[in-house]
Amino acid sequence: MAQKTLFVLSVAVVGFVLEIPFVTEVIRKIPHRPLRQWILLSLVSLLLIPAGMAVIQTLGFTATPLLDAYLLGKTTRVELWPIVRVALISVPIVFLASILAGELFRKPPSIAVTADPTNLKSLMLMQLGAIGAGPYEESVYRLGLLTCIVWLLARGLHLDPAAAMTFRLANLMQAICFSFLHQFLAPRQPLSFKMAIPTAHTGAALVFGYFYWTYGWEAAVLSHVFFDTAAPIIMALIGGSRIVLSNLGARI
Repeated sequence: MAQKTLFVLSVAVVGFVLEIPFVTEVIRKIPHRPLRQWILLSLVSLLLIPAGMAVIQTLGFTATPLLDAYLLGKTTRVELWPIVRVALISVPIVFLASILAGELFRKPPSIAVTADPTNLKSLMLMQLGAIGAGPYEESVYRLGLLTCIVWLLARGLHLDPAAAMTFRLANLMQAICFSFLHQFLAPRQPLSFKMAIPTAHTGAALVFGYFYWTYGWEAAVLSHVFFDTAAPIIMALIGGSRIVLSNLGARI
């Protein structure tokens, strides 16, 4: 368990480091969100990973099937393709969920970033942040937070951790937290839970939570990376030379 926890933590830290240049560029435009506060918040949130790993076994849930097989010395080549396939299928699903949640409830954007496909620096920063967001956010919010919420519901409210309703409640709670903390990169001040219910981030987090709980951490990470790297390119092609990305979707 210690080896597995260290591996996931290492992956999350690498993802966090990759996000820093993009977040720095965003926060530079909204000075009331100091970069050091985001860094501190992100580092503290990493504690959710060992907490989630500690309670996983009590839930009877295999959160890291591919990693487990690898650590046992088994070949993972056969198991890898289904995970890649799931991640590819997830891209349009996450895209629709984020767009519908953001547009349906007309919430102000959690993140507003101008992307210029003719500006190499802009696209490079967004893609670097996209690659880092998957490992970091899926490790913290899904493997860490979602798992811990299921455990708390099972222990505190004596709900069946294997019941669909328990997962749905926990998934909604982690999605709201995910959306709330993404407001840190928004022009809006101060942070507000009211504004986090729901946004495009909420919709995306619900889908990522489902893929994590159904297929495992690896599938959720890959789904997140695929979506975050594809979305800016797709939106740029649809929206022209300059578009405004709102949340995880777009409002042209």
